[in-house]
This record gives sequence, structure tokens and C-alpha cells, in this order.
Amino acid sequence: MPHGRRSDSGALVRFHGIPPPADPARTVVPTLPDPPERAAPMSAAADRMDAMTAPFDPAQFLPDELIARIRERAAVHDRENNFPTDDLDDLRAAGYLGILVPADRGGAGLTLAEAAQLQQRLAGAAPATALAVNMHLVWTGVAKVLRDRGIDDLAFVQEGAARGEVFAFGISEAGNDLVLFGSDTDAAPDGAGG
Repeated sequence: MPHGRRSDSGALVRFHGIPPPADPARTVVPTLPDPPERAAPMSAAADRMDAMTAPFDPAQFLPDELIARIRERAAVHDRENNFPTDDLDDLRAAGYLGILVPADRGGAGLTLAEAAQLQQRLAGAAPATALAVNMHLVWTGVAKVLRDRGIDDLAFVQEGAARGEVFAFGISEAGNDLVLFGSDTDAAPDGAGG
């Protein structure tokens, strides 16, 4: 049985690979609120599903020309071991950073399943670029799930992503077994735009 503890914010933090507590009856199991009733579709993706229009086409968001440019650069980024800034710039210009942002906030309003299809397409061209963008999609995905459940505390993430801002977190910090809840990294502007 999964076990964990409550963080300062009250969220359950689960521990995996650690023996369960001596009294499993005291294990806290989280419950999420039910999603709010939908009076109207909440996103462009829901509109598509409700209207039963054409199936999802990943090339609409990652056109073949964009994938070809990213694929051409992938080997260079791998060989030179550098961050694919040019890929990120192209993806930002294509609106890719807002794929999980609702349409009413300037994004594409896609579902998590549709975003996964896009990430597969991107990873087929440039795995490192897909991984880098995935760190951003973790945050926009969390913001989407929360908003879908009636919690709008991460509206700033959605609004920023729709403007092309990148969000990330210190997932590879030494000793950070709590991922989103245990990051100690302090990101500060360097004065040169980074």
C-alpha cells in the first residue's frame, strides 16, 4: 500500500521504496475533489470531441517542416552537448509551449493524451529537445489538471506559457526525492535574459 506524509501545504507526499509505516491504518490516502460539472466545453480539444470532428492531427501543431528542421539540428546538439535553444525558439514561435493551456487563456487547449502524441512526434526527431520541453509540460500539465478540477492557483503558469514563457523545476537535485515538493534550487535572472 502506498504511504506518505502531508507536506506543509497539506498535499500528500508519497514515498516509494521505503518500508510502510508500522501502523498501515494510519496511512493517509489523498482524495481529490471531483471535477466541476461542465456547463460548456472547457477547451478547444473538448469542443473538437463534442463536435465529433476530424481526429487529432499532430502535424497541425508540429508541422513536417518544423520537425525536419529540429531533426536536422539534433545530431549537432548531441555531438556538441549543448541546449537546443534554436529548437525551443522554433517551438515557442509555433505556440507549442501553450499546448496544454486552455484556449480561453491563449493556448491550444489540448488534452494530456494529445500532448503525449505530440511529444512522441517531437522525440522521434530530437529526443533531447522533447525531454527538455517535457519539463515545461509537467508544470503546464499540473496547471491544467488543477484548473480542470476547479483549482486555479496556477493561472500565472498558463498565462505565462501562452506568452511563450518556460517553466521548469529542479528535478535532478541531489537528495530531492519529493520532486515538485522538495526542490531547493533558486533560479535568479542573470541580467542577460537567462
